[in-house]
Amino acid sequence: MGNKRVKNWLKKTSSNSTVIIGFATFVVSIVNLCFVYQQTKINATLTQLQIAQNQPFFVISTELIPDSTDGIKGTEHLYVDNYGFLNITTSVSENVLFELTRCQKNGTDTVIISVDDYFLFSFSGGSDRNRIYHSVTPSNYRTFFYQYLKALYDRDEDGTSYFLEKYILIQLEYTDLLNTNYTKYYINGMMVNEQKYKKILSKVQDEHYSLNHLDYESIKGLFDKKLSPLH
Repeated sequence: MGNKRVKNWLKKTSSNSTVIIGFATFVVSIVNLCFVYQQTKINATLTQLQIAQNQPFFVISTELIPDSTDGIKGTEHLYVDNYGFLNITTSVSENVLFELTRCQKNGTDTVIISVDDYFLFSFSGGSDRNRIYHSVTPSNYRTFFYQYLKALYDRDEDGTSYFLEKYILIQLEYTDLLNTNYTKYYINGMMVNEQKYKKILSKVQDEHYSLNHLDYESIKGLFDKKLSPLH
């Protein structure tokens, strides 16, 4: 009788131990999963922090400089500065677009042209450690402003008026320390998404102009070529 009780007690104890060991194993597994999850989050946060610490901070700006001939501010300089992490590889490309808007009683339409040499001479680096790009063409703004005034004072007999605008588009590519490639887009110094950047480029007419051959009447004449309205 005594031996039977002992055997039943051992059997029950063994069964309970199995349950306890199984439960303990389950708890340990959950703890390990939580630890791995938390560690993964920490590693991701540290990686993002490292990326953020090693990222540049770009500023696109322009400056009007007086021309030597008459002292009028007729030359526009384009600057790209980096006030963030400097040890990166960068590539800068720009497009300058002139948009002429025709305002009629029944609505507006536009033509957009590319002025290929508005910023013709480009420089990288220089004495300013933050400056990564500098571009200019002598008297470029003077040429734009003359055309701007012609559009501003132009009125057709039916009351149609015109307005000329300039857009400076920048595509900036760089590679960081983790060998990750990035591309940023800017329109008139403001960062935009790729879709907006490419949308305005898609509206450019086939004609390309240079500053020396830029004439308001020739831009206005594009409306008479039955080019489809842009918006």
